[in-house]
Amino acid sequence: MRWKQIEVPSEHDQQRFWSHVDKSHSCWIWNGAQNGNGYGTFQIDRKNYRVHRLSYMILRGEIPSGLSLDHLCRNRLCVNPDHLEAVSLRENILRGTGPASSCRTNICCHGHDLITNGRIRGDGKRVCILCVRSQSQVRNKAYRERLKAGV
Repeated sequence: MRWKQIEVPSEHDQQRFWSHVDKSHSCWIWNGAQNGNGYGTFQIDRKNYRVHRLSYMILRGEIPSGLSLDHLCRNRLCVNPDHLEAVSLRENILRGTGPASSCRTNICCHGHDLITNGRIRGDGKRVCILCVRSQSQVRNKAYRERLKAGV
């Protein structure tokens, strides 16, 4: 993902920015506008920027090219630069709680070892072959029972 290159905001814009931040807790909470994904946004010269990126840039300096910021606190509205770490997009996704988080474990949701029982489907998803077989057996049994009942 390509991010807008951020220039240092003017003193006026920085004052406007910090007026929307509550620093009374460990997380510095953004109280301004948000986008549909729950990230804070701030407008400078009719361009919207994500507030955690602005905060990091103002207090820490430029974000290295090709890196994204990971919220270590998992709070998307936090702008505390101590809670932000510049990492690759892949690392950020793997650290998250979305579907990619399953790549961090070698045990399926039913406790089977994915090192020995895991397979990669054609669409790239990792599955447990024991669970797939079990689900297949249940579906086949239900199908046979429907055939016997004449449904």
